[in-house]
Amino acid sequence: MATGDQSFNRYRLSSSLILVTKIGESNKNENYEILMIKRSDQTATIKDQCVFPGGLFESADESEDWLAYFKEFGVQYSDLRNLCPNDTVPRPNILITPVDTKVRREISTRINAIRETFEEVGILLCCSRQKWSGIPKSHRPASFKYDFDKDDWQERVHNDPREFLIMCQKLQVIPDLWSLYEWAAWASPPTVRKANETVFFITFLSEKPMVKIELSEAKDFLWETPREYLRLKKKDVIGFWPPQYFELSRLYMEKSFDKLLRFSYQRRHMGVVLFMHAIHTCTDGTVSVLPGDDMYPKDPRSLLKPRKLDITMEQFRQQTKRICRIENVISLQPKIHINVQPVCGQLMPWTRNEDELQRGSL
Repeated sequence: MATGDQSFNRYRLSSSLILVTKIGESNKNENYEILMIKRSDQTATIKDQCVFPGGLFESADESEDWLAYFKEFGVQYSDLRNLCPNDTVPRPNILITPVDTKVRREISTRINAIRETFEEVGILLCCSRQKWSGIPKSHRPASFKYDFDKDDWQERVHNDPREFLIMCQKLQVIPDLWSLYEWAAWASPPTVRKANETVFFITFLSEKPMVKIELSEAKDFLWETPREYLRLKKKDVIGFWPPQYFELSRLYMEKSFDKLLRFSYQRRHMGVVLFMHAIHTCTDGTVSVLPGDDMYPKDPRSLLKPRKLDITMEQFRQQTKRICRIENVISLQPKIHINVQPVCGQLMPWTRNEDELQRGSL
């Protein structure tokens, strides 16, 4: 089994969850919305910052008590092992299990994502004893529970991550790990003081659950289509950092809930490549160079400060044959340029003319 990269020790590990819920046909035939939370003024790093639910990995997420509880519940080892692809596909550091840990990271990071989602927005993705019948044989929406004292447990889990297992035991449920599919992984550039490495999962809900935000971390929530999020970003109504912008641009390319669910299920074991920004400062803007680009450094962690270039972004692009980058990366109008095939069977992000976003009203 591979071991984690020790040079990543200063990076805080975290998990995020892209929650997709089915709706009726809307403008441009998009029939799903995605949940995002608007960070509180105390936790946001940019104006009206929106993120997918999620948060920091805790030791409680990889407690061996989870393995004992799964076994008592009737979950077989093969059911848990089904979550893990073989070791030949790309794995970011966060999904590599340390040699001294019995709970594989593909399990503990899903527990992390489900726990943080419950803590932040009050949505508990879980399976009851009545519904558990082994791992699903095909793609399916997630199961969630709402008929319990959510307010009390949300506060308890927020104060102590160990309470999440206790809550599951009391409610006689297990986290619905099998409805979460690996989607992406991003790491902060090494220039960031509080750097994170985050794995993004995606899950699907057949109906829209009630949301109860945790006010110390978020001040509001939104259910919108990828197209609408990109439009709101362009209008400066909300703000994103590059990972959210890039992943929403991917999702924009598939407008069908059912097709996106099937796609996510089919590529669930194809691996994930870590995207770490390599920041270049041009005379007319800032460029985030990403894996697959000819200008991506062999070791992006060595780029401890942005690389300054005395050329424009267009000139920098013209010097490059294989391109995968975001130009004007932190502006109101970032632009993705990519001419290489996405790895691990992923979707190509949206790169077309932005006039498409202007149709419709806010």
